[in-house]
Amino acid sequence: MLNKRKQLIIGRELSRRTNFFVRMPNWLGDVIMAIPVLMAIRKGRPDVRFTLLAKSQYIPLLRKFKMGEDYLKLPAVGVKYFLDFNKILNCKPENYLLFTNSIRGDIEAFISGSRQRFGLNLPNRSRPLLTHFFDATQIGQDRFSQMHQTEVWEQMARYFGLKEQIAKEPLCLPEILRKESKIGLVPGSSNSPLKRWSPANWISLIKELSSLNSSFNFHLYGTDQDKKVTNNIFNSLCYSNVYDHAGKTDLSELTEELASCNLVIGNDTGAMHLANMVGTPVVVLFGPTNSSRTKPFFNSNKELIESPELCDINSLEPDVVFQRLISML
Repeated sequence: MLNKRKQLIIGRELSRRTNFFVRMPNWLGDVIMAIPVLMAIRKGRPDVRFTLLAKSQYIPLLRKFKMGEDYLKLPAVGVKYFLDFNKILNCKPENYLLFTNSIRGDIEAFISGSRQRFGLNLPNRSRPLLTHFFDATQIGQDRFSQMHQTEVWEQMARYFGLKEQIAKEPLCLPEILRKESKIGLVPGSSNSPLKRWSPANWISLIKELSSLNSSFNFHLYGTDQDKKVTNNIFNSLCYSNVYDHAGKTDLSELTEELASCNLVIGNDTGAMHLANMVGTPVVVLFGPTNSSRTKPFFNSNKELIESPELCDINSLEPDVVFQRLISML
C-alpha cells in the first residue's frame, strides 16, 4: 500500500504518456489556494501529463498560467450530470487526485476508471470510493482548525510522497503595468451574503478615499450575482471616477484587471485570492470566516481586518478600515 501510495508523486516507472487527472475545487478562492500545491506536484512529476477538471469559468485562468497540459470543463449540474461527465472523458487516467471533498467528485473519479484515486478525508467524513486518502485527524483538531487550507492540502500531498517545496512567490504578469491611482473594490461574495460588508459601508469608504486623494479611480469587480451590490454602490455615488465591471470579465480578464490595480480592497472572496496571487497588495475584510484558514496565501503585501463581532462583518466601521488603508496607500 505504501509503495502504491507514493506513486502519486515520486513513482519513476510511469511513462510520459501517463494520464494524471486533477479535480479542482468548486469555488474560486479554493482553486487559488490549491494552485501552490498543484505547482509543486507538477514540478515533482515533469514526466506526467496533467489533465485538470474544473468548472468552465475557471478554465481560462488555469490556461493563462499553464497549470496543466489538458483541461476538461465539468458539465452543468443536473439529472444527467454523470452521463454528461462520462462523455467528456478523453482517456482513462492512471491516477486521479481530488481537491474536492464531495461525493459528487468521488463518483466522478470512480466513473473515470482510474485505478488510484487520492483525496483528503476530513473529520467525521467517509470517502469509500477513494483508493487512497489522507486522514486529516492526523493533523490534530486544534492545529487543523487554524491551519491554512493550502497547508492542509500540502500535508495531503506530502503523505502521498510530495518532496518539492511549496512556493509562495506571486505569479506576476510582467506585461501588466500597475496604475498608482487605480483602486479595486470587491464588495460581493457569491457563496455567502454573511461575508459581505454593506453597500453603505463601501459608499462611505469611497467617499473618504476620494477626499484623501481626488485622483483615485475606483473599480468595482464581481460576478453576475454581485451586480445588485455593485449597482447599488455605483448608482448611489454617481461619481465619474467609479466604474462597475461586475459580470463583464471572465477570469482571465479579471486577473489582468486586478494586476493593474495599485490596491484591491474586498471581502473574503475568490477575487481577493486572485489579486494576491498576481502580487497586488490587498486589504481583506473578515466577518464570520476564519482568517487563519482562508487568508490570501502568496507573499505579497496584505492587510487582514477582522470585524470586532466575528459573526457580523458590518460591526466593522468604515473609519477603522480607512485608517488601516492609509499605510497601504
